[in-house]
Amino acid sequence: MNTSSNFLSPINVNTDAKVKSKRRLDLPSPQSKPLSRKQRMQKAVAAREAELRPISFNEFQRHLHDVLASDMDIFDVCPQKAINAGKLEQFIVSLMKRLDEPTQALLDPVMSSWNGRNIPTSGRVMDILRFKRVQLLQGMETSFQDLCDWILLVVKLQEDVSLSLINHFAEQLGPNTQNAVCTILTSLQAGGFVDPIPLYVELRKLQPTLFTGNAYDGRYLTALVDDFIEKDASIEPVPIYQAIQTDLTPTIRGMLAEWLLQVSIYSVQSLRAETYFLGMTILDQYLALHQVSRSSFLLFGCAALYLACKFEELYLHNFLRFLVSQAAGSFTCEKVLQTEKIIATALDFHLCPNTLTHMTSALVAEQDPPASKEQMDLLRYIISSVTIHTYYGQYHPSQIAATCVFISRVMCDVSTGDPGPQVRRLIQSVMAGIAKNYVSSQVGEITFSLFAEKRFSEVSKLFCNPNSAAMKYLRSL
Repeated sequence: MNTSSNFLSPINVNTDAKVKSKRRLDLPSPQSKPLSRKQRMQKAVAAREAELRPISFNEFQRHLHDVLASDMDIFDVCPQKAINAGKLEQFIVSLMKRLDEPTQALLDPVMSSWNGRNIPTSGRVMDILRFKRVQLLQGMETSFQDLCDWILLVVKLQEDVSLSLINHFAEQLGPNTQNAVCTILTSLQAGGFVDPIPLYVELRKLQPTLFTGNAYDGRYLTALVDDFIEKDASIEPVPIYQAIQTDLTPTIRGMLAEWLLQVSIYSVQSLRAETYFLGMTILDQYLALHQVSRSSFLLFGCAALYLACKFEELYLHNFLRFLVSQAAGSFTCEKVLQTEKIIATALDFHLCPNTLTHMTSALVAEQDPPASKEQMDLLRYIISSVTIHTYYGQYHPSQIAATCVFISRVMCDVSTGDPGPQVRRLIQSVMAGIAKNYVSSQVGEITFSLFAEKRFSEVSKLFCNPNSAAMKYLRSL
């Protein structure tokens, strides 16, 4: 073997010098030209304008996250690595001066609550970072990760924290988490104060699995929920029917959605819940862009579900043939694949949107006490009903998801306070969709019967008793 052609062998400098120089000559020369004075001025002006441009709440939150991420090391609580509180305060004030009008109106209640109160910097930062999440999930317990983040920030800012302030935060936790935290506080408190460094070390030892029954990393879960809420801001309500779909009606869409739900549950291998909801979301996004005739609507629905299977399912043996057989020979497997390509191309291959099941799973993961099988089955029934009777983009997914979780908690007698305005205004819409399942004969009856089976804990029957305490409470909101 020729050693000069073997990339693993050492290069002989004497014999390969010409080859190396020749390779260098083959490389394209860089086309970098110095900027003219006018271009430099334009670039400087653009940078200055970007610094002075009004920022939204999401940008405010992101800037704050970025400056803390550079200094917040969860594995290093040494006093030598403290954050300069004065500089952080100045940074927050500079950002607040740049807030746009909607953000100023949004944060005005928070800033007003700071007036006349000795709120430490760590408390103000946490109020901002979790503001939208707290608003959305009002009435539910505070995340254990929020407590850990706050104590870590207290350590980094070298603040003194009183026992009463920590107890006030701990009272907002779930019962299991609250008991564990109170046990730690009892062992560490001295003279009405708690040393935050050993407190944070002890909090890190607590695993969320002990409280919620789910194994997850709280740092990523809270960030995930914040990301869901942020993406909701970019979803504009789209009137699909009459404006775009002239041949389709909500009833026809509901019939197809219910049929696809049946297929996904009774298929040769039962599909994951995420697959069905992703398929319906993909279908709704396509319907918001292109007209579909009534005769080809079933084909597009099957293609959207099969497209979702490729993202969510690990094993798809014979599912396409099963799907075509359930359509009674209305089309062929090749036609489904062609339609699948049409949908993916029309959506520019943006095929991983937020779905109701993704958001509800994230919210339930932190629930304390942990969700029972009955609550999980009930939650699936509620979001299935919402998916059948409403389309993607009609409401913000995070708000609908929080409403579904709230209703499931009330119906399963999980300790829950009064909801916030975002959830309160959607409760009756969701309850109306659920009511259609046992009132309407066209859409919803099959879903009601399906979730009345024992394998789904007969959860659909829970809404048949209008005189129950839970139903009366939900109607009163």
